[in-house]
Amino acid sequence: MGTGFVPTHLVDITAHFDAKCAAIRAHGSQDPERFVAMAERLNGFRSSQANAPNGYAEAWRFEPSYPFADIRGLLPPAPPVRPIADRRKS
Repeated sequence: MGTGFVPTHLVDITAHFDAKCAAIRAHGSQDPERFVAMAERLNGFRSSQANAPNGYAEAWRFEPSYPFADIRGLLPPAPPVRPIADRRKS
């Protein structure tokens, strides 16, 4: 449901909403009706944000560049590098 998500674009999907629900229902083992209900609520809410309360809309956020994060601090330290011994010298 996107806590803190602020869309920059709302796309009207009213004409395609039945196809979206059919695609969700195709996953029968996943209890699809709960996801259909969530889609109806969320897409209906997004449509009302666009001043079209009787339809459905998808919300999107445009980011001109992906917010990459430096994760090197989360990784374990690299193993130590050992010099290779020359076996020919004895």
